[in-house]
Amino acid sequence: SLRQAVASLDNARPLLVANFMAALAAELALLQSPVVVRGQMTTRARRASEMSLVNDHEIEETSALTDAATRAELQNSLPLFLLGQRFGVLAGRPAFDAETLPVGPQALCRSIRRAVERIDLEVSVRLMMYRAFEKNVMRDYGSLVEQLNNDLARNGVLPNLQYVPVRARR
Repeated sequence: SLRQAVASLDNARPLLVANFMAALAAELALLQSPVVVRGQMTTRARRASEMSLVNDHEIEETSALTDAATRAELQNSLPLFLLGQRFGVLAGRPAFDAETLPVGPQALCRSIRRAVERIDLEVSVRLMMYRAFEKNVMRDYGSLVEQLNNDLARNGVLPNLQYVPVRARR
């Protein structure tokens, strides 16, 4: 029931937050690693004894998180572009795109998925959790990206970086 689901989430909240922060820290720890290290929004690794077709629930979970990440990328494309440039400088590598940015929407969605998967929750509760994550966390993602850009610029990481659109000449 919904009441049981909410109770199980309330009990799991401290562990969920700790797991999310650990997953996000792992994304950041890979800052200087080759991009191929970063996973897509994939389902969790399986033991041989668990091998089976990916079920509809996992597809639904992946879809919910991929859609949330895509919406955040579309709504914040310019600040994400600037942040990708700055993270490239931090990593001593070419600019990051939205998919590979360690604090990009996909990284946040991967992190919440890893955090939720480490807690024994029913599929319906996990889906509810992902929807709440999009509604309550990803809604303010633009503010986070702006803050990160401002903090990095203030600390000397491409402080004068601006995006100037190229206008077509007639």
